[in-house]
Amino acid sequence: MFNPASGSGRAERWARWAGSRLEEEGEAFALASTSKEGNLHSLDGREVSVDPSHWKECWVVGGDGTLHQLVGRFDQGFCPIAILPCGTGNVVARDLGIPLRRAAAFRAIRAGRVVPYDLGKCNGRRFTFMVSAGLDALAVHQFHRWRQKCKGLPRIAYLLAALSQAEVERRGDRFQLKVDGVPLGGVSYVAILNARHYAGGFILSPQADPFDGRLTVVYLRDPIAARPLRVVHAFLRKSLPRLPDAGCLDARSVRVDGVQFVQIDGEPWQASSLECHIEKGALPMRASLECARRIASMEANSPRDC
Repeated sequence: MFNPASGSGRAERWARWAGSRLEEEGEAFALASTSKEGNLHSLDGREVSVDPSHWKECWVVGGDGTLHQLVGRFDQGFCPIAILPCGTGNVVARDLGIPLRRAAAFRAIRAGRVVPYDLGKCNGRRFTFMVSAGLDALAVHQFHRWRQKCKGLPRIAYLLAALSQAEVERRGDRFQLKVDGVPLGGVSYVAILNARHYAGGFILSPQADPFDGRLTVVYLRDPIAARPLRVVHAFLRKSLPRLPDAGCLDARSVRVDGVQFVQIDGEPWQASSLECHIEKGALPMRASLECARRIASMEANSPRDC
């Protein structure tokens, strides 16, 4: 399946190329595109089933938003999913060790292994790598408003969107954060992470891992707009949780009250409160061989529950 909007139109070319390679290897496949509503249609317009029992494997050709759409559609379990990354952030592909070049990604998928990838769930909606409220969520909403008027916006538009929303974030009310039932008071920014990587390949929290059965919560009590250079510097150095007003915690469940603008897997969303938890190993994903070996080693060395 491919998202026609991903990669400025590259996704369809990549999907056709991958299909021809699979055909050469003796695999039968169906090529489908996604709609804004998340439905799948073959190129002749017929709707394609998302029943996982119909498929040996599902290849997602696009970015994290395309994967998010698909995961939301599966309500009868999952068949193994592989991602051929040609989106903007490609966060999930990075955490699975999948290269961002087409041929290298194809080889890594075919040589890789299926691993149990954790899924987050927020207000009943699944997410693969993060939910956040604060300046980046405001920026995502602004970016998508711009994109409705102008297609093919460059990545720098995210930064411009953040700058345009800085004063809104500074004036905004604090959110009330609760982690594993423990109230932590008011915060101006909160990110609920299931993966190490953030958009653009940056790492927001090195301790986040989509294979450990936990969420990671990163929060800031003071507005980002009041000290943008300091926050950006810490972000680039992977040390955001070390700021004086910051916190970083592992969690099984997270609740945030008093929110309005939220982003979930890079997509805009609106909610008055967030209730999040983890579904350990719920999504079978194809990872690179190196990543699969790391996960197997981690599981072998982890203590077993009594």
